[in-house]
Amino acid sequence: MLWLQYLGTLRTVQGGLCAIFFVLMLFGYALGVLLMLFVILGTWSLRAISQYARSRRVGWSLVFLLTVLGICIIPSIELLAGTSHLSANISVLYVGRQVIGELSGWLYASAIRPHDIASGNLFFNHTPDYAFVSSLFTSWRWWIIPCMIVLWVSALSGIYIYAKERRPLRFLVPAWIAVSLMGGYVIGWFLLSGDRLFVRRLDPFLSVLILLFVCVSICSLFHRVRFSTVFLRRSIALCILFVVSWFSMATYMSGPDMRVVSVDEFAISEFILNEIQDSSKPISLQQYISDTGEGTPLLKHFSPLFGVNICILADTWVLLPLEALSSGSIVGGNFPIGYQFGQEERISLYDTFLHGVVTTSTIHDMFAVSKKERCIVALPADDVSEGEEARITSFSSAEPIRYSGFLLWTVKDDSAGSLNIDSR
Repeated sequence: MLWLQYLGTLRTVQGGLCAIFFVLMLFGYALGVLLMLFVILGTWSLRAISQYARSRRVGWSLVFLLTVLGICIIPSIELLAGTSHLSANISVLYVGRQVIGELSGWLYASAIRPHDIASGNLFFNHTPDYAFVSSLFTSWRWWIIPCMIVLWVSALSGIYIYAKERRPLRFLVPAWIAVSLMGGYVIGWFLLSGDRLFVRRLDPFLSVLILLFVCVSICSLFHRVRFSTVFLRRSIALCILFVVSWFSMATYMSGPDMRVVSVDEFAISEFILNEIQDSSKPISLQQYISDTGEGTPLLKHFSPLFGVNICILADTWVLLPLEALSSGSIVGGNFPIGYQFGQEERISLYDTFLHGVVTTSTIHDMFAVSKKERCIVALPADDVSEGEEARITSFSSAEPIRYSGFLLWTVKDDSAGSLNIDSR
């Protein structure tokens, strides 16, 4: 937005601020840097077209070609980076149905699906049935379809009005960005397969851009009725205010994306943290650097639990509140975190403890992966059979603790010292 403001005023101060923020983004969000380069490329290209196009028709033809190029940029980056690949079997009918169904709200309004839908969540989250909570705004959802149709028509009208009023083509940057990103978003989600590293993170940027052009349409509407009666203008304003308020609340109530942490999961996280604090002595910062050979971490991340030599094997929904409660000192149960924040080893070990047969090899793998001396294993009590409970207990230093619907064991590495959590 600051860059767009700079284009309108060409003030040196605003340009300098844009440069400073761009440099700062290099140390933060990679997508922000990519989008800033995208905007700069569009600005430079549109300015060149505005200066060198011989006629307006030629200028608009070049703008169209530039838009096609802009639509292909994000998907091309995905393909070159190897985070996505072209889908093997592409059905035009299926793709069209999915695009219309998701962006019109039809899929969300018609039924709550049993699975999560990651695409098309620009204004409403396609919540899976295991996370859906009915409310006043979402119990009957058919109103979403006409509302979304009005929104898309308003956005397209806003883009048309904005483009029509901009005589120098270089001021078309906002409209070019919106159309290019939206086209790249559709291609990335519905024609490509894979992680979609960049496309999946475009939702908030696209939503803001679309709403900006909806605001352009609303301003144009008020401009048209400026000479009408006060009653009509106030009625229109109240209707728009009500629709926006209702729409906003429904958007908020369409989450969460997966589910929320339960009371029992939060309670067991607190319990585990208290046990670690009571029975563990964290290593010093100097000892951590000496043992691991890693550089000095930021002091703001050095907490009383820093470097605690213990891992926690539990479900993700137990480890997430534990991370928050420990102020980020215990992340992912102290198991390695890989690509896209995945923890395949931890999940595999957890599934073995919960559904498989725990053996000496399983225990060895747990310590080999975590590189810790001790590990707390937390499993839902209802999902553990008596036989499996006895088997896991045979590897533990004490009987399991029963707390808040969970069973907790402390397992130690044979080559390390003992850390006991007393049976209760």
